[in-house]
Parts: sequence; structure tokens; C-alpha cells
Amino acid sequence: MSAVSIKAVFFDLDGTITDTEKIYQKYWVKTIRDFGYPDFPDDGARDLRSINSVDGNALMKKRLGEDFDYDIIHERMKRCVEEELRRDGVPLKPGISEAVSFLSKNGIRSVIVTSTRKEDALQILKSAGIDDYFDTVISAHEVKRGKPHPDPYLFALETLSIGAREAVAVEDSPNGARSALDAGLPTIMIPDLTPAPKELEGRLSAVIPSLFELPEALKSLVF
Repeated sequence: MSAVSIKAVFFDLDGTITDTEKIYQKYWVKTIRDFGYPDFPDDGARDLRSINSVDGNALMKKRLGEDFDYDIIHERMKRCVEEELRRDGVPLKPGISEAVSFLSKNGIRSVIVTSTRKEDALQILKSAGIDDYFDTVISAHEVKRGKPHPDPYLFALETLSIGAREAVAVEDSPNGARSALDAGLPTIMIPDLTPAPKELEGRLSAVIPSLFELPEALKSLVF
């Protein structure tokens, strides 16, 4: 991959750009317990990161039984998260400004590819004051299957009219990384709540501790 071949970097949103994944996890656990599952563990919702509702529903019914009402619990959880973000603001991951500035200087587009609904993602970016950092927002709700399936990233490539080797994905979660990798994208992982899974390490282009290291990781790929 050369400097002239990379045209876009696809960023996940929650846990990669915004430091919100831990907030979602807190309210997933609280809400599930409130709905009659008091023994649900503190880390029990981590597999729900960047997962589409169909697969998330199946996963939780398998774990907690067919009576688990995923849709209602998910909506309650989302309202709790939205209330906290309105009250306390949207926390950002350190290094996002520097990373986007590097991309802009090198003529590389910055794009969001998220499991969040597009209108919600746009509001989060606006609330955080970074809506002008990104060229466009792609939501998994625009395709049939969300992450961990490759569809969101394939749609992003189609939307930008570029090939998989002309972009790099940046993800924090295993489900998000699998989505990007299965779409054929070189993928950099910045683990948030859990380390990069062993089974993905050989497929990832890099694993870095924060967005501050992203420019150097990209240079090793494209320069």
C-alpha cells in the first residue's frame, strides 16, 4: 500500500473516537439487572459491543433465556446513556484531533463507520464539537447486516467508490475488527475494554494503545 493508494480511514465511533463504550457497558448491566436478571455479571455485556440487534438478541436469549426482551432493554439502556451524555457531555478519546489533522494534511478522508444510527451518531459528533472532523458518517443501520458482519464496511467502500486496499479501518472491539477484516480492509485495533483477541492478532495490521500512535501506524502501512 502506497501513500497515493490510501484514500480514507474508517473510524468506529463508540470506544474508538468517543470514550463512551464504558458508559454503554454500565447501563447494559444496570438495565439487564433491573429487568429481572440480578446475577448478570459486570462484564456480561462486553460481547454486545459493536454487534447488530439481530445477533445481539440471539446471543442474549441464548444466555438468559427466550423471555429476554432485547428490544425493550436496549431502548431503555440507550435512553440512560443519552441522559448521561446530555448531562455530562461526550467524552473523547485522546489523540483524535491529532489523528484527523494528520489525515487532512495528507489528503486522506476521515469517515465514521458505526453501529449507531446515523442521526444519533451525527448528534454525538456535534455535541462533542467534532462533527467537522469527518467527511461522512456511515451507519450499520443502512445495510441488512451490521457488525460483526462485513456489510457496513463494504457499504462504506461502495459509498466512497474505493477499493478495500485504498482504506484502513480503526476499531476498538473484536466485533468491529472482524467486520472490517472480513470486508478485506487493513485494520488497526486500539483495544478499549478488552485486549485484542489472540485469534485476530495475525490478521490485524497493527495494535496500538491510543489514537496518538495512529499516524505512525499508518505511515508503516502507506509510506
